[in-house]
Amino acid sequence: MRGIILCRVLLVLGVLVGIPSLWETLSFSWDPAFQAPALRYGPRHSNYHAFREFTLTLGAILVMLWAMFQPPARRERLGDPRPASVTFCLTAWCPGRPPSAASPGPQRAKP
Repeated sequence: MRGIILCRVLLVLGVLVGIPSLWETLSFSWDPAFQAPALRYGPRHSNYHAFREFTLTLGAILVMLWAMFQPPARRERLGDPRPASVTFCLTAWCPGRPPSAASPGPQRAKP
């Protein structure tokens, strides 16, 4: 039982630490600097992708929290949520830029 409590605490702390990153992703949804004017799908299509990433990440976080806080009987039927939660957190918020990221990100104007 102590193991699951530790996992719950770490998961909640991980979510709290990740909120600024989640907010930054959401802010790209309305940021004109994140638009791609020459894109054939329209300049705001890149904003849509930022919003989609935000909603998918938020959904994954909510599912992890839901699974981790289930009573023991239901958690046994779902399977152990700890490996999936750890894997998601390590891959979503690993430090640095992943090697497969090809997008340079938004070009922000200097003040």
